[in-house]
Amino acid sequence: MKNLFLFLFVLSFLSSAASLAYSQDQVSSEDAKTLEKMEWIIETPEEVVNLCNRFMDAIYLGEVNEAFELLEPYFPNSEESFPVLKEKTWKKLRYVDLKIGRMLGYDLVRQDVHGGRIGRFVYVTRYDDYMFQWTFIMMKPDKTWKVKSVSWDEKIKEIF
Repeated sequence: MKNLFLFLFVLSFLSSAASLAYSQDQVSSEDAKTLEKMEWIIETPEEVVNLCNRFMDAIYLGEVNEAFELLEPYFPNSEESFPVLKEKTWKKLRYVDLKIGRMLGYDLVRQDVHGGRIGRFVYVTRYDDYMFQWTFIMMKPDKTWKVKSVSWDEKIKEIF
């Protein structure tokens, strides 16, 4: 009889614990969705720089897909032009790695924000004997900044 009582007590305890764990998982997943949506809101130019820095970190590490995944939530009409931009960037970076070598690093060299609604953020990537400029044109039509364009080329003189 004691064993039966102990068994029922343990069973009841485990059932309660499982139910509590399930409800905590539900809250956690809803909190995660809320946090995910909040993460997609970029309100300040400083947050834009943070996003661009994370993008450039991934590019530096050779993680082109991961870099573009960071930008995708902020890229209007991403299903149209976004995959093409990602593919062209990946191919061009592979060519650069083969012909010029690995990137040594990058620097934010210019940040122009006008009217709090449009901005240009220019980075320079450094190689042994070469440099490229990466330009992010961003806009803030409403609550969050969005990517208008991302481009990179050898036109370093245009920075000055």
